[in-house]
Amino acid sequence: MVVWCAVRQGDCHSALAAKHRLASLRRIYNAPEDATVRNLRPNPNLMYPGDEVYIPDRGHAQFDKPADNKHKFKLKGNSTKLRIALKDEAGKPYKKCEWRLVAGEQIFTSSTDHSDVIEQVIDARLSQATLKGARPIVPKLVCTWNLWVRWLVPVDQMTGIQACLNNLGFHSGPVDGIQGPITTAAVDGIPGPSTQGELKELHGC
Repeated sequence: MVVWCAVRQGDCHSALAAKHRLASLRRIYNAPEDATVRNLRPNPNLMYPGDEVYIPDRGHAQFDKPADNKHKFKLKGNSTKLRIALKDEAGKPYKKCEWRLVAGEQIFTSSTDHSDVIEQVIDARLSQATLKGARPIVPKLVCTWNLWVRWLVPVDQMTGIQACLNNLGFHSGPVDGIQGPITTAAVDGIPGPSTQGELKELHGC
């Protein structure tokens, strides 16, 4: 049975694989039927609402095991890597920052070392998480961020430009896809290919 799925806000390949109980996002990403969307969206973590994605059949796994014994099989769940860079208003990294990430029922704690990057593997089905960071200054400064996981779209779309600007600290107003005066002021003009390239480089995707 051929199944096509219309991408919704917050979807990405890992989330779709988890939703349809596929072993890996590569089952969708590498499907021949998805060549068009793969060429359009080479980053599997960035999709745009309205994209059409082919969902392949799960298929059946076969294992050679003795029939007279009991066997345990563990299904590997889909996961994705959350990667966040913590910087202050001047763009300086939050080094040696203690952090606590609440992602669904899981809680992760650690600290940034000599960089500002936090990397944590989380459940691909999650759409929200909460990050709390404590900077090692006197008095200690504690910041809390409510994260919308997988909600970023490519920067060739206005909503992607606005989301990247907001994440980088350049207030562009609501992420509504409309280039109003606030968004125009944030990019000092029209966000063309040059601006999009700079946002992609600074934001990391």
